[in-house]
Amino acid sequence: MQEHPREVRGEYRNPSVGFAVFVPAGLYGIVGDAAGPERSILIPLGEASRIVIYGEPNSQDWASEKEGILWVAALEKNGAACVKIGSGKLGSLPAARILIREVDRVEELLLAFRPGKKSPIYWARLESDKRRYLRDRREFRRIVESFKIIFWE
Repeated sequence: MQEHPREVRGEYRNPSVGFAVFVPAGLYGIVGDAAGPERSILIPLGEASRIVIYGEPNSQDWASEKEGILWVAALEKNGAACVKIGSGKLGSLPAARILIREVDRVEELLLAFRPGKKSPIYWARLESDKRRYLRDRREFRRIVESFKIIFWE
């Protein structure tokens, strides 16, 4: 359990949920800022934009990535101006993707399952100001492409 948040530059490895990502030069990640086991890295991109990569148990017991993304879509449809569902990759893993556009915000999420397992599941989330979205998405893609599965303890 983490007591104090810390900064990460370069590779971030999280054996408690079995993933690693690379934080590009010029950016940093924050980890250990929540009570309980460390499951995520937050990468600030500016005042109102950030990337969060995390792993967690499949507590909803979703059978597939798409089922999980459809669950998110059902929650978001009321407040969002536009919801688009598709597919993507989280590193080399197949992932379901959702893009949520609101008046001044854009949120993009990817959901992937650990190969051969239904748990843990992995999320990559970009929260961005509408004006910064294209620039922030380039950083998001770089980080998402670096995602890899590591030994899980």
